[in-house]
Amino acid sequence: MQVADWLAVKGSNALLLDVRESDELTAGHIAGALNPTLTQLRHRHAELPKDRDGLVSCGGGHRAYFATRFLAQHGYRGWTLSAGCATYRAFRDAGLTK
Repeated sequence: MQVADWLAVKGSNALLLDVRESDELTAGHIAGALNPTLTQLRHRHAELPKDRDGLVSCGGGHRAYFATRFLAQHGYRGWTLSAGCATYRAFRDAGLTK
């Protein structure tokens, strides 16, 4: 699976997907990201546009990897954002992301 750096988020037109469970979003989330959780993705992937690249995140990277793999098997183009949302918060706080 392809991995993207969090710097890829800034200025990107890619669809942002956060596959964490809903209760995890209270600790913070990526502005504008959709939240089809990994457990829901099998039933909700048809809601996602296939004509846009996807950048997939989770808490630490493991679930994003599985989600990216699932999406690729169903005809989507996507990348796993490395190291999860804690890394996103660090990049965001440094002004390096959207």
